[in-house]
Amino acid sequence: MNDDILKKLQNVELDILNNVIDICDRNDLTYFLMDGSMLGCVRHGGFIPWDDDVDIGLPRPDYDKFVMIASIELPEYLILKNYQNDNDYDRLNTRVVNNNVKLYHNSYVSDEHMEPAWIDIFPIDGIPNNKLIFELHKLWFLIVRLYYHFSCFDRTVNLTRKDRTKLQMFLIWVGKTFKIGRKGDTRKILMYLEKILKKYDYVNSKYIVNAYSSYMFKETYDKKWFDNGTFLQFCNCQMRVPKDYDKVLTHLYGEYLIPPSDDRKNKHDIIKIVFLENENV
Repeated sequence: MNDDILKKLQNVELDILNNVIDICDRNDLTYFLMDGSMLGCVRHGGFIPWDDDVDIGLPRPDYDKFVMIASIELPEYLILKNYQNDNDYDRLNTRVVNNNVKLYHNSYVSDEHMEPAWIDIFPIDGIPNNKLIFELHKLWFLIVRLYYHFSCFDRTVNLTRKDRTKLQMFLIWVGKTFKIGRKGDTRKILMYLEKILKKYDYVNSKYIVNAYSSYMFKETYDKKWFDNGTFLQFCNCQMRVPKDYDKVLTHLYGEYLIPPSDDRKNKHDIIKIVFLENENV
């Protein structure tokens, strides 16, 4: 994907993001730029130059409210997707998509996979304050999440990520080779994962987690690092990041101000982008 096409896609995603943030602001919902979007905001003042997606997170109470109201408040060309309102959608987190922009890529088992342009929206959940109970909570969630991934392996497991651990690579090999769990009921598993995560109230938890992200429980943070956030420049807008974003980014990425080498840059392997209302790219 050349730079001109990537820039067009980033502009589409920025439009989706601005609409989502507008809903959050109108309804007094707290959001944070997360993961690569937070990193891009702090290090580049916008998108990471080679990045082609957007991640935000909302504390669980605000996330649940957003899911309830977004379909009503989004403009017609944007659609909220999650497993609760779309029988064909089987991802962990919610997305807001623009169906007028189609992305074709080969990141999954199928030779060519088509999805609308999207941004990812994650719940940020509370976790047990007791360390032993937390470790048991984490272990059970990860076991169930692994079963989820096996149940929809061909549709949702990105085979091109470059920052997988050896254990993750082994589990992907097992899933691809032996096709374990393909008959599992993905929707029931998703409902159970939600139940696990909602067990511990966000408000009364000292620590929080973005468990649906690809980093899983590496995204466990002291809730004080987030607080009500602070605002930084992201492209032509001011957007919220955690108050102590340096601690969050250091915890997640280490020396985050140093860009990775080319062979460590995560990208979706996009083959082509089709803009239905104006042009094909």
